[in-house]
Amino acid sequence: MDFKVIDNFLPVDKFNEIKNIVFHEEFPWYVSNSVAYENDNNKDYYFNHFMWNRASGSCSPFFEKVCSEILYNIEDIKSIMRIKVNHYPGNEVFREHVMHKDAPFDHKGAIFSFNTCNGYTKFKDGTKVDSVENRMIFFNPNELHCSTNTTDEKYRVNLIVNYL
Repeated sequence: MDFKVIDNFLPVDKFNEIKNIVFHEEFPWYVSNSVAYENDNNKDYYFNHFMWNRASGSCSPFFEKVCSEILYNIEDIKSIMRIKVNHYPGNEVFREHVMHKDAPFDHKGAIFSFNTCNGYTKFKDGTKVDSVENRMIFFNPNELHCSTNTTDEKYRVNLIVNYL
C-alpha cells in the first residue's frame, strides 16, 4: 500500500480555528446508517457533513471556513470529487468497519484527523495509521481500506477529500 503521512499538517492557529468550527455544538451532523456500503448488514453507523460533491459543488455553508486552508495545503489537486467530515461516536466496544473502496477507479484521497484517539485507518496490507490530531494521510482510495470508531474519546472526527 502506497500512502504518505504528514503530522502537524496545518499551522496550529489555523488548525484550532477549523477544529473549533467542526467541534462547535451547532455544527450540523447527519446520520448514515452504514459506514462502508449501503445495507452492509452490520450495526455500524456514523454521522457526516458533506462539504462538497461533484454534482453540486459546495454543499455546506461551512465549506470555505473549514476546507480552504486544508485544500490550499494539498499540492496536487486538479479537481475535487467529494469532501466530507466524518464523526464516529465513541463506544465501549471497539469496531473496525468493513473494508471498502471510495470509488471504482484510481484517484487521490486524503484523510485529515481532527482529534487524537485510539481509532485508526487500516489499509488492505494490514498497516494501521492512528488518528492523531492535525495528521493528514494521502492514499489511493480505490485501494481497500477501513475506518474504526474509538473507545477512549467521545468521538473520532476526520475530514475526507477525494480528488483528481
